[in-house]
Amino acid sequence: MGKLKYLDGMRGLAALIVVIAHFVNAFALSLKDYGRPEYLRYRFISESPLNILYNGGFAVCIFFVLSGYVLTYRFYRDKNLSTIIASASKRYIRLLIPILFSIFVAYILMKLNLMQNTSVGELTRSGWLVQFYTFEPSFKDMIFQAFYEVFFTGNSTYNTNLWTIQIEFFGSFMVFAFVALFGKLRNRYIIYVLMLLYFYDSHYLGFVFGVILSDLVHGNHEKWEAFNKKTLTIVLFILGIYFGSVPNWGEQGFLYKYIFDAFNWSQTSIFLNSIGAFFIVFALIHFEWMKTFFSTKPMVFLGRISFSLYVMHLLVICSFSSILFNILIELVSYKISVITVVSLSMILIFGVSYLTYKYVDAKGIALANYVYNVCFSPDKNKNSNLNDKRSCQHVVDDHKM
Repeated sequence: MGKLKYLDGMRGLAALIVVIAHFVNAFALSLKDYGRPEYLRYRFISESPLNILYNGGFAVCIFFVLSGYVLTYRFYRDKNLSTIIASASKRYIRLLIPILFSIFVAYILMKLNLMQNTSVGELTRSGWLVQFYTFEPSFKDMIFQAFYEVFFTGNSTYNTNLWTIQIEFFGSFMVFAFVALFGKLRNRYIIYVLMLLYFYDSHYLGFVFGVILSDLVHGNHEKWEAFNKKTLTIVLFILGIYFGSVPNWGEQGFLYKYIFDAFNWSQTSIFLNSIGAFFIVFALIHFEWMKTFFSTKPMVFLGRISFSLYVMHLLVICSFSSILFNILIELVSYKISVITVVSLSMILIFGVSYLTYKYVDAKGIALANYVYNVCFSPDKNKNSNLNDKRSCQHVVDDHKM
C-alpha cells in the first residue's frame, strides 16, 4: 500500500459517510427535510455544506473517482499493461466473495424473521427503510443474484447497497479498456474530453475523472506541475466541499437552489457531486496535511475495512437496529431511542465489518490472486500458494468499492 495509503483512508471515510447517511435515512429524516415534524428544525443542516457529513451520493462519487485513479496509476507510472491485465483478471472474484457473504447473511436473517425494518420505517416515517425485505427469500434466487444479477443487471434486493457494484464492475472494465486502447496515445486527452461529454450525467463520470487525475499525476509530470499550485488547490478544495454537499433530496435551500434552476435536469446532483469528488481527491494528492491525516492508523484501518463496512451495515440496520428500536420506543423518548440505537449499532457494525474483512474480504483478495497466478499469470514460476501470507496482503489496488 505504501505511499498511497491515504487513498485508502479517504475511501474509509467515504464508507463511513454512507453508513451515517443510511442511519439518517432510517431514523433522522428531518435532516433531509422529511420525517417527524417535531424535528424539522434541523433541516438547515441539509441545506448547507454540513450535509456533506451524511451525503451518501457524494461518498459514492468519491468511491468511483478513487477507483479510476487507483486502477490506472501503476500503468501511467510504469507504462506496463501487465498491471491492467492482472487487475482485470482478478476483478470479478475480488468483488464476489464479500458480496456473496453479505447476501447469504441477509438470506439467513430473513429466514429467521430478523429483518424488522418495515415496522420501524412506518414509525420513523422512512419510505427508504420500509421498502427492504418485503419478499419471500429463495436460496436459488439468492445465489443467482450474488453471482450474476448484482454484477450484470444491478438487481440487489438482498442487499440494496450493492446497487453500486454493477457500476463499479462495468466502470472498472471501461477503465481497463481505455488504458489498453488509448493509454499510450500522445493526444489521449481528446478521448478524455469525449468521455466526459458522454458520461456527464452518470456515475461513470467519476471513473473518467479518476483516470484523468492518475494520468496527470503519474503519466505527465509537466502538466501536473502546471496544475499543482497551492492557490488553485485551495480554490478547488472549497469548490469540492460545495459541489460535494449538493443534496439529492428535498428542498435544496438558497445555497444550491439556483444551481438546480440553472441546470434543470434530474442528474444535477450526480454531475456536481462527481465534480466535487474530483476536486477533493485532487486536493488530497496535493496537500500534505490531508495525506498525513488520511494516513493515520485509525483512517487506514477504516479504509482497510471499508468494503466490509459498506456491504454489511445495512443488514445490521434492518435487523439489530430495527429490533432494538422497536423495544426502546415503548420505553423511552424517540430521541433517546435513536441515540441509543445508533450508538450500539455502530459498535456492532464495526465489529462485524472487521471480522468480515479478516475472514471474508482478505480471503477473497487471496483467492483472486491465487486464481490469477494459477490461470492467467505469464510468470509460471510465480508462487500460487493460496495460503501464502503475501497473497493476503492488503494492497490499495485490490481493495475498493
